[in-house]
Amino acid sequence: HDVVGTGPRLQMLTGDSEANRRIEQAFMMWARSVHLAEKLRTMRMARATDGESFAILTNNPRLNTEVQLDLRLVEADQVTTPDLDRLSTIAVDGIVFDSAGNPVEYHVLRTHPGDGFYSARSDYDRISADAVLHWFRADRPGQTRGIPDIMPALPLFAQLRRFTLAVLAAAETAADFAGILYTDAPANGEADAAEPFEPIELEKRALVTMPGGWKMAQMQAEQPSTTYGEFKHELLNEIARCLNMPFNVAAGNSSGYNYASGRLDHQTYYKAIRVEQSHLERTVLDRILAAWLDEAALLPGLLPNGLGPFAQWPHQWFWDGHFPSKHLDGLAIIEDAGKAVLHSFLRCCIQRIMMRKSSLRSWKPLLCLMVLSTGGCTGTPSQRPNKLYDVRWAPMESWFDSIFGNDEQDRLWKQGYGFNNPNAERIRQERPK
Repeated sequence: HDVVGTGPRLQMLTGDSEANRRIEQAFMMWARSVHLAEKLRTMRMARATDGESFAILTNNPRLNTEVQLDLRLVEADQVTTPDLDRLSTIAVDGIVFDSAGNPVEYHVLRTHPGDGFYSARSDYDRISADAVLHWFRADRPGQTRGIPDIMPALPLFAQLRRFTLAVLAAAETAADFAGILYTDAPANGEADAAEPFEPIELEKRALVTMPGGWKMAQMQAEQPSTTYGEFKHELLNEIARCLNMPFNVAAGNSSGYNYASGRLDHQTYYKAIRVEQSHLERTVLDRILAAWLDEAALLPGLLPNGLGPFAQWPHQWFWDGHFPSKHLDGLAIIEDAGKAVLHSFLRCCIQRIMMRKSSLRSWKPLLCLMVLSTGGCTGTPSQRPNKLYDVRWAPMESWFDSIFGNDEQDRLWKQGYGFNNPNAERIRQERPK
């Protein structure tokens, strides 16, 4: 999911913006019709487990788009040559090369080797290399077939499975016994005789009597031990390294992470993802786009004229963002929260001043700091009755206007609050003693 995500998005970079928009929109509709994103995710999973993934460019007349190009995914097991000449120097199992080392054709079995109809002499199709997409990672010079990404971790998967089953079996064994009888008396002592290892059927919620000198106790379960989680943690961490994946992604558990450690562990992970996306663009997506443009050029009115050969059409691919965009979203959330806190705090300050619960002098440094941080304020003589100045705060004028609306300002002024309010003395005298 992290490599492909919701799928690539094409951006054409020709000098004709209208042509770019038409091509991008048509390709996006085709990609949705053929489920391109889902097929790319399947190819990525196949590369991790099989070492390589194959796709064949085919024609699908049932597509609801004008371009009938489609992708047919093929299992890596089907790309093989049953009658391969082991002495040939220009062919490997399933692929034939030219003298320069370029693939010429691929051999694809018509049935999967795991099917019931497969036989050693099964027929296969010879498909031109121009119609086959082969995505794999070459780890050494001259490598022509892929090796699974998780191959270094295969023994670790076996160890993890064996350890988990052994711990589970030990816990189940301890839970299978309702209890055991034991005695502290010496051999041939005063305790009654009892047959060793003889099972006793007990009824639920029944009161039972023990033989003389014997006691009953439940077996103490020793598994899973306190190191069970640590051992699985280390195994999963080592398994995930072959995919450049941090532990919290592999385990689906970030309880032991903080923000800084999570970012640090994800740096190498996202760098590896960018490398894979670049490889996927060159190996798969650019060839798909070239095949799509070749077919779209045959349809009148679909592509604009006068843009030159396809090879000269610049373009780029965009993928889902990972940490940078999420980080910016987090900063935006923090900024919005800070605005709300500052708004509430400033409202409280002004209320306390106007209600004469605090003096202006005590709050003046803080208010001056707020004025400076928000770009200052300007005051003009007010045109409204009983109001001396209209104060306008910039650049966040709406904040301070929303602290006290006009109706609330009038109500507070009539109640005698505010500075230089001539109603204050009269209202205090009219209050009952």
